[in-house]
Amino acid sequence: MEILPGHQLQLPEIAEIGATPRHLARLVPWHAHAGGQILCVLRGATAYQFRSRRCPRIEVPGGHFLVIPAGVAHRGAAEVRPPCMIVQAVLAAGRPGSGASALGSTDWQWVRRRLEPRQPSVHPFSAELQRVVTRLVRAVPAVGARPRDRLLAARLRLLACELLVEAAAQVDDTTRAEPDDLVQAATAYFQTRLDEKIRLGEVARRLGVNRTRLFEQFKRVTGLTPNDYLLRARVERARVLMADPRRSVTEVALAVGLGSSQYFSTVFRRYTGQTPGAFRRTLGLAAG
Repeated sequence: MEILPGHQLQLPEIAEIGATPRHLARLVPWHAHAGGQILCVLRGATAYQFRSRRCPRIEVPGGHFLVIPAGVAHRGAAEVRPPCMIVQAVLAAGRPGSGASALGSTDWQWVRRRLEPRQPSVHPFSAELQRVVTRLVRAVPAVGARPRDRLLAARLRLLACELLVEAAAQVDDTTRAEPDDLVQAATAYFQTRLDEKIRLGEVARRLGVNRTRLFEQFKRVTGLTPNDYLLRARVERARVLMADPRRSVTEVALAVGLGSSQYFSTVFRRYTGQTPGAFRRTLGLAAG
């Protein structure tokens, strides 16, 4: 990857910017940056590992960018789908000094608030961001090969500022616009498959988002984790099915995807305070 320091481009907001048309993932030592990092995958797909129980690994498909908060330890995972084209930018730590920048101090604060979230997050490209990243894949190596070319450097400087602004705008848009639609789609998926074994990663892929992002949006909107919501939905369906005296507890357990009657009984009691048998007796039914 061709990497250029921000000071070389007179960009006080950026510590470094890099690009490569042929990304080769290597298990480099764990590292973190003093400022936030943006990793844009133009083509192919790649993945990153994090030292976090909440977010141990994130896949980044082409047409998406990953935002990594300042100070978060990470490294590239071995999984890469070539040809993988990547552009990255590391934000400068603290308040930038003076320099020939297209961003004013107010603009910079707006950008930084959006590009330094609490957790790593993946976002789709907007049309404008797609255009900027496509040009940066060519511009960064060109400036690296001709560092004294002022025209090339000036163009790269403007593109780098566009990258920050467009990425921040896209983070802002997806954070504001996606939660309700995304969570509504996820809950609809859950409700139609309560009798199946559901994996959150598969649900996220079907909805076109990252697993971590689905988890965060779901928790933000509902106040529940996806797994907690799913178990509650299974129990509510079970309460309805158990009103039918022809169904045994085992049949109900299988019908709501909770497997064995023993596990079903444990989950049912956790969310209702009653065993399945006790619940049936309140309905005037036999406990079988």
